[in-house]
Amino acid sequence: MFKKAIICLFVAAIVASGVYWFVLKEHETANNRSELNSNEPLNTVEKPEKTKFKTFTAQEFSDLYNGFAQPNTQLIVNDFSITGSEKADKVVYGLAENAGYKVRSAPVADNFVDIGDNHNLQRLAAESWKKLEKKAEANNIDLKVTEAFRSAEDQNRIFAGRLGNISPNKIINRSSDGTIRNLLKTTAPPGYSRHHSGYTVDLACNSGPGGLFENSKCFEWIKKDNYINIKEFGWIPSYPDGIKNQGPDPESWEYVWVGTDVLKE
Repeated sequence: MFKKAIICLFVAAIVASGVYWFVLKEHETANNRSELNSNEPLNTVEKPEKTKFKTFTAQEFSDLYNGFAQPNTQLIVNDFSITGSEKADKVVYGLAENAGYKVRSAPVADNFVDIGDNHNLQRLAAESWKKLEKKAEANNIDLKVTEAFRSAEDQNRIFAGRLGNISPNKIINRSSDGTIRNLLKTTAPPGYSRHHSGYTVDLACNSGPGGLFENSKCFEWIKKDNYINIKEFGWIPSYPDGIKNQGPDPESWEYVWVGTDVLKE
């Protein structure tokens, strides 16, 4: 009798164990079905959030640049003589500042990189330009830099040459104000050009038919969605349309580097 009781207990234990594991397995299977039928995606990997950039008005672009301290630059000491007459030069500079021109900054140390065709930019702008150029090429946009860093000395030669042989006396007696104002619509006096910093480029478009840059395929691509294609690399329009007294007339071809940090939301 004792042996029979032991055998019965042993058989009962085996049966109970089997029932337990069967119930446990069914519970796990039910849970798996529930997970598969749920709306939660399996093995999801979070994608990095796309960088968002601020939307700027023309005035905000202008204010941003004017308040931005570009690396490795300092304000120019403006002691350039345009006409050979201090009084005449003072008139020219006064007219320029009335038109919105400001004394600009120039590099403190030689940090230039040749970006091709003997055009130089400060290193941060040069590296950024190369990335922008690559993206443009991938989108069949053939951008070309036609002007980059320009010293104040070079600017003086350009401005004086375009001013021509107007006598200092005519400038001093203000009979040449109209001529000078017209020149200032397209040309900065020495010390007042954004090209002095080494962070500014003029662009041309080799994509599609020739003509004005603002009518080109390149400009259409650049200005898309508040200039998103260039803001991504830290560039903004230098002289946007819609601003009065910003110096020259709006220049669709000129862009300045300010970095991406100040452009992000």
